[in-house]
Order: sequence, then structure tokens, then C-alpha cells
Amino acid sequence: NRWWSYLRGPDLLTRTDNPRRAIADQTVQRGALLDRQNTPLVQTHGQPGDFTRTTLTPQLGPVLGYNNPVYGQTGLEQGLDDTLRGQLGHDPLTIWWHHLLYGQPPPGLDVRLTLDMQLQTAADALLSDQIGALIMLNAQSGEILVMASYPTYNPNELEDIWDQLIQNQDAPLLNRAIQGRYTSREL
Repeated sequence: NRWWSYLRGPDLLTRTDNPRRAIADQTVQRGALLDRQNTPLVQTHGQPGDFTRTTLTPQLGPVLGYNNPVYGQTGLEQGLDDTLRGQLGHDPLTIWWHHLLYGQPPPGLDVRLTLDMQLQTAADALLSDQIGALIMLNAQSGEILVMASYPTYNPNELEDIWDQLIQNQDAPLLNRAIQGRYTSREL
């Protein structure tokens, strides 16, 4: 069983259906996703043993994604999981110490994004009844100021609307800003 302990162990720990992850999600506070002004976009509420993840900007559902014990992870919640979970960003001694004492990682770290919510709100208004994506970059720094994908969904209601989401032909779960395929026009 050294195969599972040493070679496959790290892979097993990252699986979203791993019970250790579910326990850690309820007992270790996950870091928040913040906009460029440090306004929370997604955060964890509650007390150890009863944490709940809440998306405060549901129109950003396809971009921010979700962290759900049943449906897994998508978007930035998945891409930044190690930092939000506390596995990355702390010094290695702190991580080791928490695993040794508590069998869990230290509290997760917040991640500040470059999104500008004033511009994001304007983009959301422009796309609200469309199917498509809109991205605005700062050309000098490369910062992503706006990333909108429509149609959208509310990650807070995932359990209630999952069947509708996966059957919807407009594919609201798709982040069109980074995953869509678009045909090019020949000029």
C-alpha cells in the first residue's frame, strides 16, 4: 500500500470527493476572493464545523466558479484552491505544524483579484440579455479589469438549480470568457 501512501497520496488529497477535504471545508476557514478594492466577492461565513461559502456577486458565477462538496469546483475557486485552502502561501513550517497538530491545513488566505467592480457592473448591464463574453484589460499592466460571461447563474443556489443548469442549452455553467470557442471571420 505504499503505492497509495506515497505515489498516489497527493492526488487523492486533491480529489473533491475526498472526505478529508469535506471535513476541512467545514472546520478550516477558506480564504475570500476580493476585488481590487478589497471588497469581498466570495467569502466563508460561520463557525468551525459549520462553514458556508457564499458568493456575494452571483452575476460572476461562471468566472468565480464554485466550491461545492457535491458538484466539485470550477472557475477561480478551483484555480486558486491551494491558496484559498491554506495549502499554499503560508510558510512550509506553518503548514507542517498545522498538519501535525490538527491534521488539517492552516486557515486559507484571501486572494485579491484585479477586477474593478464599477466597470464589471457596467459590463454585466451590457451583457445581461445576451449570450457571450466581455473582457477588459489594462493594456499597460495586463490586469484583467472586467471578465463577464453570459448567461450566468447563482453559485449560492447550485443545489436547487443544478438540473436546470445542466439541461439549459445556453450553457450558463460555461465561462465563455476563457472556455468558449469562437469562429473567426475572414476579411
